[in-house]
Amino acid sequence: MNYTICDKWHLPKCIIVSFLVLYFSACFAMEVPIYDFPVTYSQNANDYLPPDGEDYNKNLLSPKYQQLQLKQFYNHYYSSDAQGLSPWSAQMAMSALPFMKKVEPEILEDFNNQNQSNEDKHYAENFKEHDQTWLSRIRDNMDLNAIASIEFKEENRAISVANTHARALPDNAPDFFHASLPGQGFPFDNLQESAIWAGTPLYVFSVSKDKAWSLVLTPDGYFSWVKSNDIAYVSSGFINQWQTAAQQGLIAVTQTETSIVDEQQQFQFTGFIGSVFPMIQRTSQQTSILIPVKNSHNQAMIKTGIINTNAANIMPLIASPKNLVKIINQLKNRPYGWGGAFFFNDCSQEMKSIFTPFGIWLPRNSAQQGQLGSTLDLSENNIDERISLLKEKGHPLMTIIYIGGHVMLYVGNKDLDNRVTAIIYQNVWGMASESHDKRYVIGQSLFFPLLKNYPENPGVISLAGKSNFKLVYLDELNLKTDSPRSFANRFLAHQ
Repeated sequence: MNYTICDKWHLPKCIIVSFLVLYFSACFAMEVPIYDFPVTYSQNANDYLPPDGEDYNKNLLSPKYQQLQLKQFYNHYYSSDAQGLSPWSAQMAMSALPFMKKVEPEILEDFNNQNQSNEDKHYAENFKEHDQTWLSRIRDNMDLNAIASIEFKEENRAISVANTHARALPDNAPDFFHASLPGQGFPFDNLQESAIWAGTPLYVFSVSKDKAWSLVLTPDGYFSWVKSNDIAYVSSGFINQWQTAAQQGLIAVTQTETSIVDEQQQFQFTGFIGSVFPMIQRTSQQTSILIPVKNSHNQAMIKTGIINTNAANIMPLIASPKNLVKIINQLKNRPYGWGGAFFFNDCSQEMKSIFTPFGIWLPRNSAQQGQLGSTLDLSENNIDERISLLKEKGHPLMTIIYIGGHVMLYVGNKDLDNRVTAIIYQNVWGMASESHDKRYVIGQSLFFPLLKNYPENPGVISLAGKSNFKLVYLDELNLKTDSPRSFANRFLAHQ
């Protein structure tokens, strides 16, 4: 599950919202005060990364390093050989199988309200407890007995043919912890895990009894349930053609919510930053790409898609401050989307989206991103030391800060109010209060200073004061490729 401490969309300043909630032993209403955190800091990227800076057009990564990273990206998404980490790799799918069989029943049991304390109980969108009828219906549809006996089948390789949502269980409706708990209630749907973009390789472990849902392995370090209508099965011929084109060139979407059409100008799906497709041809006006469509037999067919050339770039995009600003400006100020809800980003998907065009593969959730190699762990340091060391040892635009359940990008240092201040970029839900009796909502992606105290609201807890504080250097990632088994152990065993 993707639990973060961050995010959501904007609420008017200092408005108190009353949620009618809760059926513990008797029904009663409870008021949960939600305040808008006043964002008084500049959101102009040029104020932090000036175009006249001497390094503005400089590649922060060596061409060799970027090419090696792009090779790893390909390995995660498309490689089907023995060392491939893609869902199309038989070794990867087989390595994931035992973890999936173990974890799926555990995930289901996590939603069982029997013998749970009040704070651990699950609620539906109508604020009523999810009962055993709800759980039994999902359990029956999952068919755990069938899941327990699954074996690898080559014909179960697949691809997403639409943008879709990854769910912890095969159910559309949301599941919440009680809204009175800090960081719970809307929008924190416990069933929402991620967004899967069209054109993403998958492996289908199992299909629900009603055929509406498919349990899939993704390229990004997790498995989940998706709507069966949103995927199609791929043949060896499809994979070979897709791989050949991908090896010749990959196109990354760099303008969010851009339209992708076919050669007859018929709309196919929306392209989001983070989406990647094999390239066919590129002109100054339009770029031709491979896109998947589904035929009447549930098989994927390759079709030519068209995207505006200004909305996409050949991977890897040069990792200069100028190009990072280009991507950030497309994502900045968009509402927070818990687990990719509504196809908005949460904190970790924001990081993944930013660095995909540069050919850097990142796993999907914040805890996994915090496990990447080349880190400096400052968790034992106090807040003052953490901020000071970040300003000294952080690599601007190439350092992810992991604070446990949340990740942020270190942008660099700037003089604010005659004080050198560390600036971060993040997609964050909000700031917790020291008294834990209210919520201060930011609910968007934005530039933000990392301070010990915030003058506009001294009652909030600093993001630098969490139990974890780890710097992850994206310009010094381990270039050694995991085996499918070690990758499954690292990322899937603890899903």
